Amino acid sequence: MSKERKEPFGRPTDFNEEIANKIIQRVGEHPFGLEKICSMYEDMPAETTVHKWLNRYPDFSQRYYANRENIAHLLFHENINELDRLDKDYYSGEYGQRCIESGVIAAAKLRIAQRNYMAAKLKPSMYNGSGDVSQKDESNNIDVSEKVAKIIKESEKDY
Repeated sequence: MSKERKEPFGRPTDFNEEIANKIIQRVGEHPFGLEKICSMYEDMPAETTVHKWLNRYPDFSQRYYANRENIAHLLFHENINELDRLDKDYYSGEYGQRCIESGVIAAAKLRIAQRNYMAAKLKPSMYNGSGDVSQKDESNNIDVSEKVAKIIKESEKDY
């Protein structure tokens, strides 16, 4: 005597707009790769299924890649937040000068460079892809490279 399952089990394999919209929404919320996003949620299809759908359904593909480009902006703004967080890492030196550990700056520069690289891959027309921190956020008129240079200069001051 077998009972019929009322709830589906396993990952979805049939394309529908509800699942497509979930994928597009989640891709726009996370700066992770598709594999990680799919593994984060039980109601997401497998990564290979999404790739099949991207090849099979042009409208879904267009919306998906447009949303992925938006992640480039998210990464860029994370860089600005990273620089703002550096203010919390300063401490007063022996003679009252403002100091920051060189390792903190090195780690921040590495994270910023990685995000710039990823942003350039996602939206090369906007982010130059050179790996430097010379992009400008026109909405806030913030030049990231100027802010990094200022922080480094302040950390190297000898009082």
